Amino acid sequence: EAWIAKAIQFDEKNEMRWYLGQDHLLAGTYWKRRQDPGKADKHWRKAKKIFQECGSEGWVEHVRKQMGTYS
Repeated sequence: EAWIAKAIQFDEKNEMRWYLGQDHLLAGTYWKRRQDPGKADKHWRKAKKIFQECGSEGWVEHVRKQMGTYS
């Protein structure tokens, strides 16, 4: 968890948007596995927004699929 937070912090600071989206996608997956749907959803929504801003529609779809698999 701590290293994901550090990656998010680093990529925010250095304005590395696409990698920031990847960080949030990973964080969402982590929280899904930890069975915390609120935190997972929060990170996936951020990832989706970032990928939309970057024009990465394939990644937007990937995030949507991840969000849809949460039970």
